[in-house]
Amino acid sequence: MSNQPLCFFSIVRYVADPIRDEPKNIGALVVCPERRFGGARFLLSRSGIAPSSSRYDMLQDLIRSYQIDLPGYNQLSLFAPVPFKWTRVELEELHRECTNLIQFTEPAAALAEPSRLLDELYHERIQTRESSTRTNFSRRVAARVFRRAFHRYDRIDWVQEDTRVQVKSDTYHFDLGIGNGQLYYVIETLSFRNVDLQRVEQAGGWYAYVWPKVAQETGAEGLLLVEPPKDIGGAQDRFRRVTDWASEVGITVHDANETNQVAEKIADELLQKISYLHQ
Repeated sequence: MSNQPLCFFSIVRYVADPIRDEPKNIGALVVCPERRFGGARFLLSRSGIAPSSSRYDMLQDLIRSYQIDLPGYNQLSLFAPVPFKWTRVELEELHRECTNLIQFTEPAAALAEPSRLLDELYHERIQTRESSTRTNFSRRVAARVFRRAFHRYDRIDWVQEDTRVQVKSDTYHFDLGIGNGQLYYVIETLSFRNVDLQRVEQAGGWYAYVWPKVAQETGAEGLLLVEPPKDIGGAQDRFRRVTDWASEVGITVHDANETNQVAEKIADELLQKISYLHQ
């Protein structure tokens, strides 16, 4: 990973109605100064504007005003050159100065081959259909399952969402916490069936990074409930990285489909342990 060049990227969004503020991802920009790379990929059909309309022409003119060249009107997938001298500074300027109709997300950094990163961003955040963002797994789903398991013992209050853990001057928030004054389990939930896989991977990396400090401070056990991707490809690579990171720092990883069994096992073991200590 350390041999990969440092890249910066931003997602381009079209906002049909600035008052409602419901942006649609229409493109991705990637710059890599050390490789003298600047590139963008667009899918203007995601805007929902008819290609022959004046508004479609205006959208293209707005993109070109940012020195991003669009090679043609009729292509479904547009690859556009970006000045290779651009750096993170230029992307930050785009983010600050964007119009109401065109928005550029705050630039993020990644260690990757720039052309591959651009392709991944395009396929994962631009080209993927909206229906694929749907997932049946979330923090709320996991919380309901755990509350149901603890309800059998009249201990539903042991399950807390958005658990806050203080470690010296730092405060960390986690999806779920299991405890009764003493924290026994800290749980994070992730789904690799979400379109924004970069954010999912970052969340998993953050959990693995902070966990050793949290575990030392609380003595709790860490769990990661994760919904794996359906398809083989870049999402599988991200999934393996996150689960490996978690396992390396002592976080127990379970498939989201195992949430019911995990919740029942934890409830049984904890309540048996507490009953034994009170005998």
